[in-house]
Order: sequence, then structure tokens, then C-alpha cells
Amino acid sequence: WANREEAAVAESTREGNAKVITAEAELRASTILADAAAIMSKNPVAVQLRYFQTLQEIAQEHNSTLIVPSESSAMFPALAAALAQKNQQHLHHHNDAPASSDAHS
Repeated sequence: WANREEAAVAESTREGNAKVITAEAELRASTILADAAAIMSKNPVAVQLRYFQTLQEIAQEHNSTLIVPSESSAMFPALAAALAQKNQQHLHHHNDAPASSDAHS
């Protein structure tokens, strides 16, 4: 009987320790997720990029292709605005570049 009781106590202790470890991991994970949410809430483009990343991961898991409709700019206005701003900066940078010296030849 003593061996069975000792085994039951040991098993109960292991289960209790496993629950504590799981709870600590969940607490760390929730803290990390809360930090990520705070960062993303300040940048809507980050949320949209994360959404696309999640879709890509799901497609990859199912060996599928992800098709994003051309109307995605309407679905993701912050991303569209950021891309448009980047394109404008790129155009201004190239338009402001000095002319090539080859034109004088």
C-alpha cells in the first residue's frame, strides 16, 4: 500500500508542477501578445501585414496559393496609403536626381 500511495503522491506532484509550468508559459505568452498588440495598435499597416503573414502561413500549411484581390487597397486602406506614400517618395527621389553628363556628348 505504501508504494501505491507514494506513487500517487508523486504523480499528483508531477501533474501539479506541469500545471504551474503551463500557467507560467501562458502568462508569458499573454504578456508578449499584449505587447505586440500595443505596438500594432499604433501602426495599422503592421496589423495588415501581420494579417497577410497569417494568411500566407495558412496557405503554406495547406500547400495552397494565396490570391489577394486587386481591391485589397479598399480592404486595407492604411497599407494602400503607406505604399502610395513610398511610391511618391521614390518618384520624387528619381525626379530630383541630377541629369546625366551623357546628355552633353
